[in-house]
Amino acid sequence: MPRTARDDDVAPRSLLALLSSLPRGRRPFAALVGAVVGVSAALAGAPALAASAVASDAVVHVATANELRTALAAAAPGQTIELADGTYVGNFKVTGRAGTASAPVVLRGSSAAVLRTSSGGGNVLHLTDADHWTVQGITVQHAQKGIMVDSSDHVTIDAVTVHDLDMEGIHFRSSSSYGIVRGSTIHDTGQNLRGMGEGVYVGSANDYSDRSDHVQILDNTIGPLVRGENIDVKEGTTGGRIAGNTFVGDGLTGANYDDSWVDVKGNDYVVEDNVGTATTKSGFQTHQQSPGWGCGTVFRGNHADLTGATGIGRYAIEVTVHDPVTCPVTVTDDNTVVGGDGLVNPGVPVTATGGGTPTPDPTEQPTPDRRAGARPDGHPDAGARAPRGVRRRGARRVVRDDGLRRRRPGAARREPVGGALVDAGRGAVVRRVGAVAARRALLTTAGRAEPAEQVERVGHRAVRRPRTRD
Repeated sequence: MPRTARDDDVAPRSLLALLSSLPRGRRPFAALVGAVVGVSAALAGAPALAASAVASDAVVHVATANELRTALAAAAPGQTIELADGTYVGNFKVTGRAGTASAPVVLRGSSAAVLRTSSGGGNVLHLTDADHWTVQGITVQHAQKGIMVDSSDHVTIDAVTVHDLDMEGIHFRSSSSYGIVRGSTIHDTGQNLRGMGEGVYVGSANDYSDRSDHVQILDNTIGPLVRGENIDVKEGTTGGRIAGNTFVGDGLTGANYDDSWVDVKGNDYVVEDNVGTATTKSGFQTHQQSPGWGCGTVFRGNHADLTGATGIGRYAIEVTVHDPVTCPVTVTDDNTVVGGDGLVNPGVPVTATGGGTPTPDPTEQPTPDRRAGARPDGHPDAGARAPRGVRRRGARRVVRDDGLRRRRPGAARREPVGGALVDAGRGAVVRRVGAVAARRALLTTAGRAEPAEQVERVGHRAVRRPRTRD
């Protein structure tokens, strides 16, 4: 029968009543037994008191910068640090205070809880060796960099606002894997005009030991005035997902070869259901910094509005290196484009939709090492995968004025779609459906000046000059 507080109370009182009825000569013995009973009762209540203390510490309320520093330094698994609305000035650090999968640490507040530096230097929030943290709802501003994640797996950045920075907004580096950025807004970065104001930055330039793998960037608005790529994915990283984002590229400067919303130099990324507008050249790009990297990316369901882009080579998806065996890249025909020179650059096949398998969310598992095998130059192994279902289409899809699709043999022709001419002969496909059309209707575009030549051609490959990073 379950015990109750009433049962626990009755038992010791009954025993004490019995002892008090003993003859006077036995009273010392009774007193000793009574003391033991009292201590036992107190110990029996100790677990409940301890549980109550833990529960009371599960949410730590802070209202000043000093209180926030103290809470970050003492953070424990399962704890939530709740920020009151207000401004918190400083460079805030979390080092070695990890949560767990079942009990993450949560730092949360409303958008009116603003973290900023006093001088505009350093990182606003820096997590190091801090697995299983969630940063939610707050605003981060006025610094060199916004949120830096080093050597920390399973960090989620959810519904934050990041702006007013000299360099990048959010950065996963030093092998910080399984991170998530979702539902957040990033704008007005790269104010020092060095071209290093990326919205989200994954990995490290020319550092193949930085395995910041399986990072997901989902349903964010990145731009306006992001002075660098909206998302930059570095060589050495694998298996991430970029989906459902809205990009505004009106901040692209060309200072460090930034001429697209998304630049993928890692391997095996999925880029899907994104919408972008205002770019100087292209929408989505892959680049190969060394053999075996910049491969395996799948582009599907994205829409690129290239209105206002100038120069040659203006494609929704620009693939600098494609080889069906050593460096496959998949572009499906549900990607769409307005303006520019077409959907994808010549030589890259477009795959018909409908035959593929949906890509699941990343699950934690050992990351295949493409660098296995000795190579004299130390570059990663290129692998030997052949893409599935890649074929050249014998017919082009064009769009009738009534919005329905039909097939037509592949002679180039231009079709009016929503007031813009689309070159069907080049493979450009325009379709107004679902959430993509809804997001596209909210965007505006602006013309951009033609950028200077930024890519050095070596044989058939395009090689970009390495970018240094503080």
